[in-house]
Amino acid sequence: MPAKKLTPNRLLTELLTEIGNEKTETVLIDGNSVKVSKAEAVARGLYEMAQGGTIEKISKKGVITEVYIKPDAAAVRLIREYTEGKPSADITKGIADKKTAGECGSGTRKRLGEILNKPKKPGTIMARPSTLGG
Repeated sequence: MPAKKLTPNRLLTELLTEIGNEKTETVLIDGNSVKVSKAEAVARGLYEMAQGGTIEKISKKGVITEVYIKPDAAAVRLIREYTEGKPSADITKGIADKKTAGECGSGTRKRLGEILNKPKKPGTIMARPSTLGG
């Protein structure tokens, strides 16, 4: 039987999938350190970016300050596309020419505003995946 030929893109896809499945990352879930796959750690980081919030930043002098991180619209869009499915070209055909949020419907503007301006609880601490250990 001839060997299966792998194209560079297919090889990269398989390698990324294999590496993503490695359980090497440690994250905090309900106050407990839990080992998760790299893919899950990236997904959790993506959700954190989409939500925004405050993080503790430690300066070189050891001073701890809270910094507010705005919700990332690109992360919100990416999550929506993967969880709800990307709209087909036919559906987006009439929307493709819209350049600003002001040209969207009032319901869409209201919902985006709610997502992006959602107030966070004071003292909320969020960390990027690279700061969670592992």
